[in-house]
Parts: sequence; C-alpha cells; structure tokens
Amino acid sequence: MSHLRTAGAFRKSTLRRANEKLVLNSIRQHPSLSRADLVRLTGLSPSSVTFIINRLLRERMVEELDQGETSKAQVGRQPTPLRLRSSARLVVAVEIGRIHSRVVLANWCGEIIQTRNVPWNASPTVYLQRMRSTIQSLINGHDLQTIIGIGLAVGGTIHRRTGRVIAAENLGWFGIDVLGILKQDLPIPFHWDNEARLCALAEVWFGDPEQKRLHNFVFLTAPEGVGTGVLADGRFLRGAAGAGGEFGHIMLDPNGPPCVCGNRGCWEQYVSPRALERRYAALSNAASKETTTADRIVDLARSGDPAARQALVETAKYVGLGLVNLIVALNPESIVFGDYLARAWDLIEETIWREVRQRTPPYCLSQLMMRPSRHGDDAAVKGAIALVLSDYFSRIHDTPSVEAEHASAAV
Repeated sequence: MSHLRTAGAFRKSTLRRANEKLVLNSIRQHPSLSRADLVRLTGLSPSSVTFIINRLLRERMVEELDQGETSKAQVGRQPTPLRLRSSARLVVAVEIGRIHSRVVLANWCGEIIQTRNVPWNASPTVYLQRMRSTIQSLINGHDLQTIIGIGLAVGGTIHRRTGRVIAAENLGWFGIDVLGILKQDLPIPFHWDNEARLCALAEVWFGDPEQKRLHNFVFLTAPEGVGTGVLADGRFLRGAAGAGGEFGHIMLDPNGPPCVCGNRGCWEQYVSPRALERRYAALSNAASKETTTADRIVDLARSGDPAARQALVETAKYVGLGLVNLIVALNPESIVFGDYLARAWDLIEETIWREVRQRTPPYCLSQLMMRPSRHGDDAAVKGAIALVLSDYFSRIHDTPSVEAEHASAAV
C-alpha cells in the first residue's frame, strides 16, 4: 500500500505545482488581478486561490500593490491587486552573431537588467569560451536557484535535442557543439532555438494580452543574412531537420549571385544588409573602401541622401518579390519585420506593399497586416528570454529541460 500512498503524494504535489504555475501565469499575463479575478480566470476555488497566493507571498514570488487613497466614490474594501515580484526569478539570454553578440540578464517579467557585449572571434571555440565566461561573470553574486534558465538565439539550423549547430552559414559554423562548450560548469537549464523563430516568439509572448493572439504569421529578420520565423496554425514550422521556414534561401534567380549556402540567387542575396550595402556603394560611387552599414544607410536616407533612398527602394522591391512566394505558400495573417527593415519601415512600406499587391492573389491579402517589430534590436534576446519563460510557466514537473520545444506552449 505504501507505493499507492507515494503515487498519490506525487499526484498531489504535481497538481499543486500545476495550480501554482496557472496562478503565476495568469498574474504574468494580467498584472493587477485580484484574488477574485483569479478565481474567475482560472476556475480554481476561492480557498485554493487564497492558499496559493498566501504561499507565493511568503516565498516572495508575488507582491500586493499599494492602491493609494481610495476614491470617495468607492464604498467598502477594494480588491487588492497582485503582480509578480520582478526580482524573484531571473533569466539569462544569449545572442550569438558577428554583429549582435551579447549576454543579457533579465527578470521574469522580461525586463532587461544588464547587457554585456561579447567580441566576435573567427574560432568558434575561442568565441564560445568567451561567451561562457561572460555568462558566468553576469550571474556571479546571484542565487542560482533564482535563475530559471539560459536561452540561446543562434542564426542557423540547430539540432533540437543536442544543441549542436548543424549549419550557420553566415557564421561559417558547421557541426559546432555550441551547448557542449557553453554549459561546462554552468548548472543551469539551457534552452535554444533559431534566432528568427525566437524573434517571432517574442512578438507572441510579450504581446498585448488584450489583443488577438497571432496563429499564422512570419517574422522576417535581417541581422546579417535573412531569416524567417514561421508560425503556422499556432506552431512553429520546423521541418524534418529543424531547417523548416528558411525562406531566406528561396531562389529568386538561378543565375544570380552566389550565396553562402552554396546556391545562387537566394532571396538573401538581394535583401540582406550586405546586399543593401553593396547596392548603396554602387549607387553612391563611394571613393572610400569602408563599408557603409545598413543602419547608416537608413539614417542617410532620412537625411535626404538620394543614393541611400534609391538603394532602400530597390531593396524593398526585392523584399516584396520574396514575400509574394511566402504569402502564397503560407497565407499568413501578419508579417513582422526586424533589424534594418524595421528601422526603415516608413521609407519602404509603400514599395513593399505595391510589389505584393501587383503579384499576389487578392484572397491571400484580405487579412494580411505588415508592421515593424515592437522590440527593435532586442527581438532575438527577448525571444530567448521568452523561450525560457515559456518552459517555466508551462512545465508542471520540476525536472529541468534542455529541449527547445516549448514555443507552442507560449502561443
């Protein structure tokens, strides 16, 4: 009979943790909920909610808000609003790339507390050891029990179970054991995924809870190459080898310029930051051999530089051409733009829409919206934070997980 009692205890403990996560996630999504609101929202009994909240208050996981002076129009005691105690849990996020390369520490509300840049190195081992040292220095002095996990954002195809980079062409990485190098001496759960996919996750996880959740949308990112994170029917498109949704390598011209993937004429070769930079250099007849960055070209276009404006318009045409294939194939409800495309959105929006409308069946456009990302340069790290949080808030058992298959729970 003892094993039956143990099994019952396990079930009771699991149920308690599940209810706690339900309450915590409800407070996360809707700050300022009262206990009565939680009863209505979760379906738990008033006594269960009271028990859970009292426990969370003792453990300093949540806190009660100061309501200030009560309005004269209000009669009687008003419900006490609750919110997560922001410093109760922490998350580490890592963005791996030549240009954007950093480690950030954030609280479980998604607010970035500290950022440390990590200089790029052509040697993956040297670079990843630097990254690990930076992670270690950032968490020194913090109670490791408060750190929920470490999220990794990498541009490329990553093995879902091992964390090995199968191919990150723009980094020149093939078969690199990223997780094996980073996790040494770090007793914290790791989570990882493709950078573009995480940018998309950030839009969902940190979106407005009062607005309709997106179930079919694409995040188009262009930090160095071009990446696309695709959410289809509420799940991320991954494919058999984890390379699903790599629309940056759809072919626009079989005789076009060579691509780092080994093909020719990929979409990336026409709309990446490097493509914009090459186009501007040709149009401006720049005598200097120093590359003018995509961000700088956007600034020049705003200041009236005709070559910068023309380079952006020509690039926007190719953005639209690639989107035609994507829209017809996926029929998304929204396309969100990151990186320099987001910064230049007001300058390129009209051109992109014109190309799309000229070449796409109207029924594919009836519900389509396009807009810049709300997270700017922080989209990838915000997505890495969201990946860790989505696991934490959806996981019932306390067993650490290292598999990045948690995005669907966040959606």
